[in-house]
Amino acid sequence: MTDTETSGAGAGEVFDPGAEAARATDAILADTLHGTHRGVVVDSPPGAGKSTLVVRAARELVAAGRRLMIVAQTNAQVDDLVLRLVAKDPELPVGRLHSSDQDAYDPALDAFPQVVKSSRAGDLAELPVVVSTAAKWAHVRDVEPWPHAIVDEAYQ
Repeated sequence: MTDTETSGAGAGEVFDPGAEAARATDAILADTLHGTHRGVVVDSPPGAGKSTLVVRAARELVAAGRRLMIVAQTNAQVDDLVLRLVAKDPELPVGRLHSSDQDAYDPALDAFPQVVKSSRAGDLAELPVVVSTAAKWAHVRDVEPWPHAIVDEAYQ
């Protein structure tokens, strides 16, 4: 397929990757908010905008009054997602669930009063968004489950 062709376009129609990405994002978010599926899998190459989609989906779920957890594989990914969320929505309270280790999160998060940090999920349970690593979420017990979860980079 060339940049002037697309599977659904007629002869001579120009393929617009930005418009196609927006269409796909809108469909994913509509399914997430209103669909009957229990999950939506987004498989795309590095740099295709999955983390941007995670941030947008999180903000739309919160705007719809839904609490959610976000799962990433590394602390660096988690901190990056938290920073992206507060950059896009400075009023959004975000929980950063971390280990009890020293240097468990990026100190840059300390500059944002809307980021609540704790090693205990119960401290963050009422926040609209809580972000942590898969390893940390695996040990969360005795906390009401979040109705929605977004898993970023699940293949790792």
